[in-house]
Parts: sequence; structure tokens; C-alpha cells
Amino acid sequence: MLRTLQKDIAANWSDWNANSWYYNGKYYQKYASLCLMAADSTIVGADTTLLSYCLEKLEAMIEPVLNNTLSPPLMYDTLYSGLISSSIFMTGSIYTEFGNGMYNDHHYHYGYFVTASAMLKHLDPNWPRMPELERIIWTMLRDVANPSADDKYFPRFRHFSWYLGHSYSHGVTSIENGKDEESTSEDINFYYGMTLWGRVTGNKAVEDLGSLMLRLDAHAIRTYFLLKSDNTIHPPEIVRNRVTGIFFDNRVWYNTWFLDEVYAIHGIQMIPVSPINELARTSAFVEQEWNDVLSKEHIVVMKNSNNTWLSLLLVNAATVNPMESLHKLKNASMDDANVIKNSIISVQTSAQPRNFRSVTSRQKPFAAKRGATLEVWDNIAAALSSALKIPVKVKQIRDRLNLLKDRFKETEQASAVASGVEESLQAANVQSHYSDADGLVREYMTLERLHHDAKAAAKLSKEQKEEDLAQCAANIVAESCRRRADRIDETLSGDSSSSSDAENAVSSAESVET
Repeated sequence: MLRTLQKDIAANWSDWNANSWYYNGKYYQKYASLCLMAADSTIVGADTTLLSYCLEKLEAMIEPVLNNTLSPPLMYDTLYSGLISSSIFMTGSIYTEFGNGMYNDHHYHYGYFVTASAMLKHLDPNWPRMPELERIIWTMLRDVANPSADDKYFPRFRHFSWYLGHSYSHGVTSIENGKDEESTSEDINFYYGMTLWGRVTGNKAVEDLGSLMLRLDAHAIRTYFLLKSDNTIHPPEIVRNRVTGIFFDNRVWYNTWFLDEVYAIHGIQMIPVSPINELARTSAFVEQEWNDVLSKEHIVVMKNSNNTWLSLLLVNAATVNPMESLHKLKNASMDDANVIKNSIISVQTSAQPRNFRSVTSRQKPFAAKRGATLEVWDNIAAALSSALKIPVKVKQIRDRLNLLKDRFKETEQASAVASGVEESLQAANVQSHYSDADGLVREYMTLERLHHDAKAAAKLSKEQKEEDLAQCAANIVAESCRRRADRIDETLSGDSSSSSDAENAVSSAESVET
């Protein structure tokens, strides 16, 4: 993983100057994410050289924004009181930059800058030009989600509908079927960034407002945009598509504004790859979307596809079938808002390079609540040896866990994935709900005792061993589902003590690197 990160950071970042605030924002968040990963000691160790190099590149990259020399420059519009791209006056077209000059998609475009700047502020708060960056980010926040009725320069909550619970992406022009929302994930990304920005700047009011808008937005998206089979809001003809596509006031159009392809209609609901996505994209939804729609897409089925949308679909599918997705992702072309390393670190939807299994098994064998982990497999082996009063070797643990994973019945696979147990069995998720003293380790101890007793007594039949193993697996699934359900209830009730992965992502800027 370190080699992949080094390669991504050392790459040519010239794509930053894309003559578009939307695409520049995507690149900015992508590269800021690399710097955040370079600060992760579990990847780079104690050496801060890579982080320093990454920050040097990132800060040099963002300076044209501070100088307002990045083309096209931003300007303040006195007619509608907002921050817009000057490209509309250069081209004379209201459709330039997706209609930014007519206030389309500002939460998409500026959300990338807000989120990336929160990462930079977290990593290098004393950067000499940070005050200049802060002024720009506060201005972007005021343009999209200004809460004050006393602000004479910006309207209140330009894009967000408190009645509907989600944002509108359409701006000030009239349109036949009313305003619309297309990319729910980019909508989420803005309020995620707002929450993080409030946190890293010490502004509790903004952090709390961002968190509230984020929760409400995610709830509306789960209800109206991302459609599980039990959805009763939309007719069955719409529900079976699993996503609405473009959702107007008066119409649902299973399409995008830019590409009439199923993979794009779904993929636009996945960018950018971020730990916050699972707040709206539950594992149950992802599984249904993959099995019912995306797994049948031609770019997924064909052997070799260089379509960059495939990388997003595979990262998303890692929630359902991690190993197969990761294997396919090795040779996939990355989306312009994604890099291989970013995919590796993502929580539920993660993609890994060839050496992923060996690296993660060495670094994070069991993931604990709120990110606390046992450092190495040897620690687990020693703890189990002490608890069981018998010698337990590392290879023995890995073999037994693989055996346990294989014993999940076919009917239990969905429950296993939904509960998070499969992630823990593969030792890939540092925000698992298991702790080192119970959960999976406790069940493993039960399993190990069964095997040790059977070996010593040599009396248990093969059928009995398999029955014991299946029961152990069922116990883990049941316990995992219970814990996951408790955490979902806490999230929906607004309990700030919830330890869910998505809540952890909201609670700290550090969680972006997970």
C-alpha cells in the first residue's frame, strides 16, 4: 500500500488546471485525500517525509485559487447574490460549467473544495496562507448553505430544501418539470465537508448545522432516491431500477444529463468515493443494486474494460463481494475523482492492490470499535494462548478464520455482509464494531476450543464438527446483526454516542482517511 501511495503522490498533478471548477474540485479532493493517507502511521510509519512532500504539492496546487488566477476566475454576482464562475461571460452560454453561472450544482462544485480544504486545514493548520484559504471556503459555504437572515450578501440555504430534506441542483432558470437533483453522493459530500470544516476550524455551530443537514439529507436520499425492494414511495416500475436517476419535482427520469448509460445513472450516485457515502448507501441497498442491476452491466461482465466508470462500480461492489471486486479493480482505469490508493483506504467500498491481503493481515488483523486495533497477529495469538491455556499459532488463527468464513451458509451471506462480519473476517475494516476482547475473538475462542477438544478426544464425528462450526458462524452473524441494528437505531435517533462507521466519519476529519 505504501508503494501505491508513493506512486500516486509522485504522479503528475497537471490535470488540476481543468478550466472547470467542478473538475478542479474533484482533483483537489482526490489529492488532498492522498495527503491525508500519507499522515496515517499504519501506512507510512513514523516517517513524515511523504506527508511533507504531498502537502508541498497540494499547497502549491491551491495557490492559484487563493490568487483567483485559476481559470476561469470566480466572481461575485450582485443580481442573485452569489459566487459564480466567470466562464458564463467568457462563452455567453448559460450551460457552461454545467450552468454554474446560473447557480446550477454549486453544492457539487464547491463541496469538493470545502471537503478538501478541511483535510488541508487538519493536516497543516499553520500554513501561512491558511487565512486566505479560510476566507474563500467560508464564502463558498455562505453561497450554498448560509444560515443567517442578516447576511446581505448571500441568501439563506440557496440549495437546500428543509421541507424535502435534500438539495436541489438546478439553479435560477425555468425548467418544464421543476427543479431536480441528480448526484446524491456529491450532495452528501458538501454537507460532509461542511461538518468537517466546522470541526477543524473550531466552529461548533457550523459543525452542528452541517451534521444536521447531512443526517437529514442522507435520510431523504435513502427514502426517495436509492430504492430498496421494500420502497413504497415510488411505483414498482421505478423501484426496480434501484435509483431514480434525475429526480424532478414532477418527474422521475432514469437517466443523466450527460450519458444515457445505466452504469452512469448509478455511478453518478457514488462519486466521490468517501467514507460518508454509506450513511446513505446502506449495505442492503448496495447488495440489491449490484445483484439486480449493476452485475449485469456490459462493462462489468466483459473481461477487459477500460471504462473509468467500472472503477466506481467495483469500489461500490466491494461491500457485496470484496475479494472478487478487488481482483478486478487491479487493472481498472480510475475515475477522474478517484485514485487506486483512495480506493484502498475506503471503509465499506474499498479497493486494494495485489499485496492487500498480506499487508492488511499484518497491520490490522482485527478491527476494534472506533478504530482501536490490535497491532499484530502475534498479539492475538498470545492473548488466545493465554486464555485457552494452549499454544495458538498465527497460521492457525488465519486458517481457522478462513474455514469459519467458508462455513457461512448461502442464505447467511446477505446477513453476514450487512452486519459487517465479513469485513472483520477479512481484517479490512478499521471501523468495525468488534472489540479485541469480545465479538469475533470471543467466537473464535469458542471455535478453537471445539477443535482442540475434538483433537484431544478424537471422538467427534465430521458431521458434529461441521455442525459446531456452522453454529459458531450463525452466532457471529446473529450477534453482528444485533449490533449493527443497534447502531442504525442510534444513528436514526440522533444519538451522538453511536459508534457506526458513518458516524465516526462525521465526527472527525481524521476519519476521511479510513
